[in-house]
Amino acid sequence: MAKRIAKTSDLEALTYRGGTDADSQKKPSTFTERFGKKTTTNTPAAAYTYTTAVADGATFTVTCSVTANRTDVAGTTAKFTMQGTWRRSGSSLVAVGSGTPEVLIGEPTDATHCDGGATSWRAALDGTSGLTVRVIVTGENAKTIQWGGVIEVLEVQP
Repeated sequence: MAKRIAKTSDLEALTYRGGTDADSQKKPSTFTERFGKKTTTNTPAAAYTYTTAVADGATFTVTCSVTANRTDVAGTTAKFTMQGTWRRSGSSLVAVGSGTPEVLIGEPTDATHCDGGATSWRAALDGTSGLTVRVIVTGENAKTIQWGGVIEVLEVQP
């Protein structure tokens, strides 16, 4: 049975590991964490790195919401929601489905996710390096952008 923590404002991450439900079925594990990053260029930067410890053959889904706010001049913001699923195969990850994590909100061609001044900003999931999935953000030259996000991982063990 998962333990509830009354005071959550100081937590860095919240994790529920396994167990079984009323039908003696394995429960998936979940992990949730907040992160932040500041950019001042249009160079892609890792805002967060998640390294999985799931067993070989396990599958996990990462869902991430990111909000970006220009802080040197008020009034420009953007939002992104991304999701990807991977299966662990030895010392690497194999993307499940299309092979590319999906951007649910914030497609580069979709200006509905941002103010007019933020159309070149990007956020994406990258699971191409060993057992890690990174949240990559791309800002804009000469603009200070504060990025904040929440990542949730749902792990299903074999």
